[in-house]
Amino acid sequence: MKTGRDVTQTGLYASSCCLAETGLRKDAMFPRCPKCLALTVWMVVTTPVAPKDKKAA
Repeated sequence: MKTGRDVTQTGLYASSCCLAETGLRKDAMFPRCPKCLALTVWMVVTTPVAPKDKKAA
């Protein structure tokens, strides 16, 4: 996932150049690295977890 491409999944991402982390929402655009401002490749760190269904007691 490179700078300028659309984010396909909401989550926390890290830049490959500086390992700077940033949260991005689906359909946003991958930015430049916030630390060094370089074009970069983004790696998924975590994605949101869907809440479990609560069963009636």
